Amino acid sequence: MNFSRFNEVYRRVTQFHENERLIGWVQNQRLIIFLTPERRRCILFLGALVVGFKGTTHRYTRWSATAAAETWLVPPLIFLILLAMVYLLYLAARHFEKLPSAIKRCPQVSLHLGFWAIFVLLWWRRLTTAEFGETF
Repeated sequence: MNFSRFNEVYRRVTQFHENERLIGWVQNQRLIIFLTPERRRCILFLGALVVGFKGTTHRYTRWSATAAAETWLVPPLIFLILLAMVYLLYLAARHFEKLPSAIKRCPQVSLHLGFWAIFVLLWWRRLTTAEFGETF
């Protein structure tokens, strides 16, 4: 197999979505017709809500420890904070042209800097509360 043949096979495999027979077959499928982009976004959003809620409310404590408020109050608060962060990211993406030019130039770097800033603040908060003998 020479290089040009390999290149053609590779292109056909990686660009399968450009195959006319595949496009014709997919357009005739009822599930594809039903799953419009709006419905797919709704399914992804609801799935993310369920997974996020399950992940934040999953307890690693025994049933006897549920009398403490932090075992049942903190996970829903974390979930609300997570939702607020996702909504803020949605608003930033929706109104991208209104963002400052520094963020528009490098949105990925800005997002990562924001994430790491939050991470460092939480870490710093943990260190300052540990000095006073409190638990976070």
